[in-house]
Parts: sequence; C-alpha cells; structure tokens
Amino acid sequence: MKRFMITAAAAALTTTAAFAAVDMGSLDTDGDNFASKAEVMAAYPNFDPTFFDDIDANDDNRLSAPELNNAEAQDIFARAAASGGSTNVMADADGDGFVSKEELMAAVPNFMESDFDSLDTNDDNRLSAQELDAPGAAELINSQGAVGTTMGLADLDTNGDNFLDFAELSAGFSGIMQESFNDIDTNDDGRISANELEAPGARSMLAEYQ
Repeated sequence: MKRFMITAAAAALTTTAAFAAVDMGSLDTDGDNFASKAEVMAAYPNFDPTFFDDIDANDDNRLSAPELNNAEAQDIFARAAASGGSTNVMADADGDGFVSKEELMAAVPNFMESDFDSLDTNDDNRLSAQELDAPGAAELINSQGAVGTTMGLADLDTNGDNFLDFAELSAGFSGIMQESFNDIDTNDDGRISANELEAPGARSMLAEYQ
C-alpha cells in the first residue's frame, strides 16, 4: 500500500506553500523526461529513497511528470526540503491522507482528546498535514508523551551514508537484537532510513535500550 507520511517538524517553514514546487526540469538531468531515483537523490541528498516507491504509482522505477505533479508527491518533496531529512514522523495508517483521532492516540497514547479538537481547526474530526504543521502543534503532541528516542540518524550514522546498518544501530542502542533491527527495517533493504528510525513503532522499541 502506498503510504502518506505526515510530518510535524520544528523547522517546517510554516506550510508546504512556502516551498517552490518540484518540476521535472529540476530533476531530469539525462533528458529522458523522467526522474530516476538517482536523479532525485542527486537533487535531494536527504530524500528518503523509500518515498520514491510511494510516488512511483506504476512501479516502473522512474517518476513521470503526472506522478511528480501529484499533490502527495509535492507534499513529500516539500517536507524533505523543509526538514533537511530530520522529521518527527507519524504514519497515516489507513492511507487516506489524514490522521484520525484513533491514529493519533495509537501513536501518542497519552494524548488528550480535547487537545485533538484544538488541533482540528476545521472540525472535520481528522488532522491534515497543514493542521499538524500549524504553529505549536508539534510541541503540543510531543509534550504529551510521544514515544521517542533522543538519538537521531545523524548521531548514529558513522559512515555518512544517511542510513544505519546493524553495527551503527547497536553502537547507539547496546543489546539490541538483529530481530529488532529487522522489524525497524520495514522495507527489508538491510539498512534503516531516517523515516524508519523515527516511526512510532521504532521509537517505542528503541526506548527499551536507552
């Protein structure tokens, strides 16, 4: 299932509107009218390559102009640019592009329903990316016990490839098992990306080793 990731970054530059839209011309360096994963990574070194697969709707390992111009794709690129690759990520579990009260409570068990209502400014009983990126929203969510680890990818990535192997993760979280590494590595590529590291389930698991 294609995922929609909603971020609440401290340096979110207010909203996606602050970001200039990505177009094919800014990515397509070989002139074939498509953007390969290598071309995307060259333009956005902090881009999580697992997002490429989310945007690549027809799974042909390249992005077409319609795929790139999709609102979800533009949102992903905007957040990659705004965050510099360091985000507090919550997954929209049902893939509808919003975070429901149930999804937020699953990620942040101590979150108060009254505070959800205060974030839900249009009273539609769901939180959009814009509502989650509103000033103070991230602070409110984090203040109520969002499960997390204080160590980010930059603290652990000793070889500078923007991913963590098992040795790098073990150096920061002594005693962690290979099985736990595999659970965090959700796309089974043998390495952990920033988004995999900061997923709620991963943060909860890693908190046991701090």
